[in-house]
Amino acid sequence: MGTEVGMQVATGGAAVRAAAKGAKWAAKWFRGGRGVVKAANALEKASYAQVKDKLTRYLLNEAHPDGHDKAVWFRKALGFTKDNMDDLADQIKFDPNTARKTTLSDFGQKYNQVISIVGSNGRTIDVTTAWIIGPDDIPKLITAVPTKK
Repeated sequence: MGTEVGMQVATGGAAVRAAAKGAKWAAKWFRGGRGVVKAANALEKASYAQVKDKLTRYLLNEAHPDGHDKAVWFRKALGFTKDNMDDLADQIKFDPNTARKTTLSDFGQKYNQVISIVGSNGRTIDVTTAWIIGPDDIPKLITAVPTKK
């Protein structure tokens, strides 16, 4: 097992759990020097896998009962669908320097972060993302909505 576990980006919770497991393993065993970079990369890969899962199953899923309106908005406003979600996923990254703490729940610390998203149609729109960081220290995307001006 190595940090490459986080590269298993597929839909479903199993891929996210595998990526998280790889990130925890890297954080535990790689201490100091390049090991810190490897652990950080593993955490980033785990978070990326979770973002892709959230996009696939919820935010870009027009068949999802709660995600339908968001999926329609992402398609109409920015041109994103499941077919080109990698371009969107590449832009959705948790940044502790710009994220603002909101509430602390039983599951972890919640944050809001505004990200300027460049659509496949060339439009740029600020999107408010909600995140949670639990005991595994992996930022997990909760949702994304257009920022109110």
